[in-house]
Amino acid sequence: MTVDEEEQSQFQPTQILNGSQDSDNELLDEATPWGSLEHTSDSSLYPISYEFVEDSYLFGRGKKSSIVLPDASVSSSHLKVYREGSTAKVIDVGSSNGTWVNNKKLVKNVPLVLKNDDVIALVKQNPQLLNEENAKGKTVVENWYEMKFKRMMPSDDSRPLCSEMEAKYKVFEELGKGTYATVYRLVNIISQEEFAVKIIEKRQFLLNNPSVWEEQINEANILSKLQHPGIISLQDIYKTDEAIFLVLELVRGGELFNRLVDNGAYTEEKAKKLLVNILEAVVYLHDQDIVHRDLKPENILLSSTSSDVEIKLADFGVAKEEKGGRATVCGSMSYIAPEVLDRKDSIKGAGRYGKTADIWSLGVITYVVLTCTPPFAENDTRPIKIKMEELHLKREWKNLSVLTQDFVSSLLTVDAKNRYTARQALNHSWLKQAKNLPDMPGAAVYNSKKRKQEMITENSLNKKFRTNVRIEH
Repeated sequence: MTVDEEEQSQFQPTQILNGSQDSDNELLDEATPWGSLEHTSDSSLYPISYEFVEDSYLFGRGKKSSIVLPDASVSSSHLKVYREGSTAKVIDVGSSNGTWVNNKKLVKNVPLVLKNDDVIALVKQNPQLLNEENAKGKTVVENWYEMKFKRMMPSDDSRPLCSEMEAKYKVFEELGKGTYATVYRLVNIISQEEFAVKIIEKRQFLLNNPSVWEEQINEANILSKLQHPGIISLQDIYKTDEAIFLVLELVRGGELFNRLVDNGAYTEEKAKKLLVNILEAVVYLHDQDIVHRDLKPENILLSSTSSDVEIKLADFGVAKEEKGGRATVCGSMSYIAPEVLDRKDSIKGAGRYGKTADIWSLGVITYVVLTCTPPFAENDTRPIKIKMEELHLKREWKNLSVLTQDFVSSLLTVDAKNRYTARQALNHSWLKQAKNLPDMPGAAVYNSKKRKQEMITENSLNKKFRTNVRIEH
């Protein structure tokens, strides 16, 4: 790697191929880095890494770049990594061959927030991974650059503080924000193990939504009782006058919903592996006499970016012990069982429901995973039996194998008394079948941009219809 001398003071190579380090950077030793990029083992410049002290760094082939990457596939000014306050960002500043973050191409001149362990690549494909057949007729670049971002600056101080928690953990960047909570990355000060903290501020509930605050406390109480590899684990709970802090295991794969939007429907074979993992977690949950009551793809997390089937159940805000049956109408409209919706229109909310409500939700999830489309329209208020008859006439349904149809039907049985239990579903012959089944056409047929946009729209509608109407406790 060649770097102009006048530019060397703008970055710190923390690892160099010969193990040495320029003395020009000694003046920066006392500065606190806010992040770093480390070339991965597949990168041409492995194991070099750069620590960032200044606010902005330009990567490119040109002499004006802060960090020079000499391959001809790299533009003179290719990308910029910079910070705004406590937020790290990356932007493609007009490259010819593109910039990818986590295998997704950046839109030119549109910044993206960088999160810990995000991977930046400067060409679409690693030439080392191209076989002779794929490479034939293509120009393979001489060098390939792939770097992993490490965040080194703490989060801003606008969030609620907890001195007890921060004596044990260091709080880093925001990972996500929901209606009621914000999630940050945590690092244990002693072990350096990473976690996530879900911070729920109390003030937003006191005047208008005291019952929702109870849900947040309920989630902590429920999670504290559970220990299963398919359920997100709670490490610590901290409470202050301002907020509750739930320290959870850090799950990096994102929501199942987003995986479906990005990659399309699952093959039947892959769906079976996914459903086995989900059902094993639900069997455990039900064995503890707990009903989740809001199972949906948004509340099923993938354990890692490299697996489509290893999962963690999450969001236990409305979960309850079944006891003699539950009375509250809650959940997300597309996934709510008929017996739960029936309570909404009954006199004084007569009747109870239990674990079978989760099984109905799993039936809807299975259908969505296999087809990337919901079995029933959200605004369809007709009797469920009519909607079930129409479901069996849909093209997506007919594309499923007979055994798959039987499995989904056993979950989407209108009469809750005749519906499968989680354990019965786990033992269904569809999940026991031999592995070498032909793939269903779903992955190709239902992977269109139009369908993905429909899913995104439906997801936004789902959030509007998240119903937590209290009828009777």
